[in-house]
Amino acid sequence: MAGNVGFGLAARQHGAGQRRSGKVDALLETVGLGGFGRRYPHQLSGGQQQRVALARALAIEPAVVLLDEPFASLDAHLRASVRADVQEIFRRAGTTAVLVTHDQDEALSVADRVAALRDGRIAQCAPPADLYCRPADPQLASFIGEANLLEGVVSGATVKTLLGALPLDPAADIPGAAGQVTVLIRPEQIDIMPNEDGLTAHVTSYRYHGHDAVLVARLQDETGAEGFEPVVVRIIGGSHRPVAPQLSVGAVVTLRARGPVFAWPAD
Repeated sequence: MAGNVGFGLAARQHGAGQRRSGKVDALLETVGLGGFGRRYPHQLSGGQQQRVALARALAIEPAVVLLDEPFASLDAHLRASVRADVQEIFRRAGTTAVLVTHDQDEALSVADRVAALRDGRIAQCAPPADLYCRPADPQLASFIGEANLLEGVVSGATVKTLLGALPLDPAADIPGAAGQVTVLIRPEQIDIMPNEDGLTAHVTSYRYHGHDAVLVARLQDETGAEGFEPVVVRIIGGSHRPVAPQLSVGAVVTLRARGPVFAWPAD
């Protein structure tokens, strides 16, 4: 009898081991590490170690997983690829993830909703596009990405600014649709227009990144005086408009903005 009991216990343990092994193999496949089960940690790359940590978190089938700066130790190229892989893994697993990060590009590109914290409180929680294009206030606009905040005057569906009269975003809550406002114009909403009418400006800073370039220019008035705040412009390259490192500090450019633009009532 004792032998039978011992055999039965061993059989049950063996079956549980098989089940555990099967679950481990399935988890490794899920995180893209099929066939890596017998490797030691020192035999794995940084990205592979991150995937192992993710598999361990998913093993208990949690409803929510907290990720606290999970990609901070990875180099830029690996961070982008691992981030995309992790995002796809959570989508396939149907698991909600709460990602804590100081990397704004990471937050905006990964999350379905982003909560921006300010002074220990949630200043705004919204889909990434709304947070970027329609932030709750000018302070948050400056915190999320680069922002040009200009004075403007609203009249109906148009707002007049130093960069011209621009269509107002219908989502902007302007009481009476008139009056002084603070206008948000993102750098990529400003174009450089060669040999065309528009506002002239002197380039005070130029940073070339290959896929795009960011310049800072100080607007001039009709007399050529530079009495305005500097404006940040982002030149985005593409197959139809490659970015060339041809502008230099001191160059004169002509700027024109595109709407719609978001605005808040002026304080």
